[in-house]
Amino acid sequence: MRDKEIDFHEDGWERRPLLLAPVKYKDEMLMPGSQPDEVVEVFTAQWARFRDALQEADELHVFGYGFPAEDSYGVRILQDAARKRAPNHALQVFLNLPKKDGREVAKRLQSQIFFRPDSLHIHHCGPIPS
Repeated sequence: MRDKEIDFHEDGWERRPLLLAPVKYKDEMLMPGSQPDEVVEVFTAQWARFRDALQEADELHVFGYGFPAEDSYGVRILQDAARKRAPNHALQVFLNLPKKDGREVAKRLQSQIFFRPDSLHIHHCGPIPS
């Protein structure tokens, strides 16, 4: 995203790239009492912003994350965002993964998360550049 594309969205939030690092046990981290309330609030807000951003995004760049089935909370967030995307709004997904992993992840994205393969365009970029 270029600097000139960073701007305020009509909902008052600043529009800029969103970087979200993977966290292994999202469900446990968001359970009341498992973390201080402030931490749960931050995680909940971050994941809500990710879901909202993915609903509107034109591109999704993935670095080393394989969308594992064990990440049930993450998969649910992705499925929710995918369902709310406009049917004709294509998503370009750039997978930075080793080729064998990339093929599996592409299948998972098409069959378990986005369900509309015609609106999903996956680009295999190879492993994360050093």
